[in-house]
Amino acid sequence: MKKITKNLLLITITITLFSCSNEHEEINDTISDNIPEIQYFNSKTDFEKEMERIEINNSEQLINNEYNILSEVLNEDNIIGIGDYLIKVDLNTESVYSLNKSFLDQYNDLANINLKNSNITQLSIYEDVLGFLDGSNTLLARSACTNIPAPYRYDYQGSNGNNRHIAVSARYRAYGIYFNLGYQCVLSDSGYSRFEEWDITYETTNCASYSSYGENEYGDGEHYGNIYATVYNSSVPLGDFHCFVTFSSSAGSASVTIED
Repeated sequence: MKKITKNLLLITITITLFSCSNEHEEINDTISDNIPEIQYFNSKTDFEKEMERIEINNSEQLINNEYNILSEVLNEDNIIGIGDYLIKVDLNTESVYSLNKSFLDQYNDLANINLKNSNITQLSIYEDVLGFLDGSNTLLARSACTNIPAPYRYDYQGSNGNNRHIAVSARYRAYGIYFNLGYQCVLSDSGYSRFEEWDITYETTNCASYSSYGENEYGDGEHYGNIYATVYNSSVPLGDFHCFVTFSSSAGSASVTIED
């Protein structure tokens, strides 16, 4: 009986420490030395602010198509703490798995995706995971908006000329807890490129919308070096979008279009 009481007390202390976290911190393992540290955010607003900071400070890495921006906040088990939940993002299964932080002692079940544990919930990486978890994405909230989450989209075009190469691409990425729409222009060596035309619109699954289109006059869109531009980044997925951009350089011009 004393052993059971001691274990319950240990779990209670752990949950209390977890709940009293600051805006952004790492949760130390207080149950087992085998549980790695977890970055924790009190709310999805705090999490979004951190992701915006990461985007600003990692513009060069964002040009790399292999770069996973969530690697900056996920631990070695691809787990993060946001609000009342531990969340595992698994791109291999295109799923997000969540566990209420009151079940921190079941961390290993989450890390190993043990779906026999009824406390673990599975959602798609294309869904509004944080909205489901914090209750903001309810049937009532969605009744006025019929947008369904958009799938992954990617387009690429390159051009060669004057012993140089220009590569333009656009991509919509979905991570379940974070969504990003952006485009990039990469030159084979240092030089100038010009942003010629654009036609960009989107609507989120909660019906927030954006639209921008036009073309630059000669010289107005000139830029030195590579370009990475974020059109949209949020914890709320896009439901509909159209992104068309054209760049030119001494290597020629290239255009890309992605839409859903």
